[in-house]
Amino acid sequence: MPPVTAEAKERKKQYQKRYWKKHYARNRASFARRNRKYYESHRTNVIIRAKKNYERDPEARFFYMIDYKFGCSREQYLTLLQQQNGVCAICSKSPDGRFKRLAVDHDHKTGCVRGLLCSRCNRAIGLLGDDPGMLAQATRYLVESAPCDIPVKIL
Repeated sequence: MPPVTAEAKERKKQYQKRYWKKHYARNRASFARRNRKYYESHRTNVIIRAKKNYERDPEARFFYMIDYKFGCSREQYLTLLQQQNGVCAICSKSPDGRFKRLAVDHDHKTGCVRGLLCSRCNRAIGLLGDDPGMLAQATRYLVESAPCDIPVKIL
């Protein structure tokens, strides 16, 4: 039997990934019932295992999620973080408070990762629909708006 090439292994891996994704989608309710039944009968062990995994690598879930959502590995995230000197690409502030990590900013149309942003800047550009035109209008509004002539009662 001839040796299996790396290309053949990768094709098989991709095939299996597509197969299980379709299979899971078709049988979602069945998988959910089976998982719920297992969890109910092994609840204590599941919780202990989850705690051990967290103690071993507290950031594993975060890096799993960015890999799953954006295809950005731990190394790529850390490289970006180092390139940005550990600060937000827009406001140059380091993450603090409730949000201890910078969010992965990505283009919603292409899926390409643009950089790392603090949660405030990430929400701001998201609320403006990732539209540079809207951002320019907002900037123009802030710069050109006249001083307020209407007194406002601040509570």
